[in-house]
Amino acid sequence: MGKHIPLEHVNKEASPLVEKFTALLHSFSRLKITLEAYVCLKAITLLHYTPHSCDETAIDVKESMVRSVYVRRVSLIQDQFVKALQIHLSQHENGARLTDILTWLPMLHSASSVLLHSKMFYVPFLICKNPKQINSDNRSAEVRTILSPFSCHPSDTITDDEEELNATSSC
Repeated sequence: MGKHIPLEHVNKEASPLVEKFTALLHSFSRLKITLEAYVCLKAITLLHYTPHSCDETAIDVKESMVRSVYVRRVSLIQDQFVKALQIHLSQHENGARLTDILTWLPMLHSASSVLLHSKMFYVPFLICKNPKQINSDNRSAEVRTILSPFSCHPSDTITDDEEELNATSSC
């Protein structure tokens, strides 16, 4: 890993990413949505389906039918979150904010696409070169390293009990 990376290369890779995410963050902060609307927006985004660009002729008929059933089911769930967002906005805010919020989603998808196609996606994994291994001697107090671009210190570990607590207390 001790390889020197020229600044021009970093700028070439990071500039579009930084620009997209800065614009995304700025536009999101202007929306000033409530926590409830944010949760609905997260669910809508999570349930967004984009067909793969792979060769559709390679997929057999049965697999295609199964996929279409799942896509319809996921779409119905997504529609329920859109409806919940619409109801929340109509009860708690004035104006046609649903349109403003939903027109923001393509910008989010565009930014995520830039991230997925960028080599910068791997930077957090490269920052933390020597993560602690899972402690397999004691299963009840299994220790995992937190791999985050913000904390990569050997002391930043979490036990299974703490992980369960964090998973249940945060959305």
